[in-house]
Amino acid sequence: TNGTIDYQIQFRGANRHSLRLECGNKAGSFRIEVSRTQVGLTKNPGAGEGKDKTEPLARKALDLKPSVWYPVRITFKGSEATVQVNDVTISGKHAILGEAKTALNFLVFGETAGFKAVKVVQ
Repeated sequence: TNGTIDYQIQFRGANRHSLRLECGNKAGSFRIEVSRTQVGLTKNPGAGEGKDKTEPLARKALDLKPSVWYPVRITFKGSEATVQVNDVTISGKHAILGEAKTALNFLVFGETAGFKAVKVVQ
């Protein structure tokens, strides 16, 4: 499904944030990982698959400062996703990226992170 997800993030002690998206019948999912040092796009293992079935689709280094708001934009077009964090952009392709998104989970690892101006548009 085509569309965009926009939000702003501020790291307040958290070491990373993962935006997990479930697809179709919840048997498949993928995630966008944002830390102060990198951004990544990863296909998660399917139901019943081991962690060795994780597929990294794209990665790039970041340099984000704590307590500063940064824009995040994820754009889906067909089986491709483009992720932009501040001025850094990555893109990846996989069939799961083109499936209907059925759930959106904002996960934070470590201490806390702030989110604001969240917008999901199809």
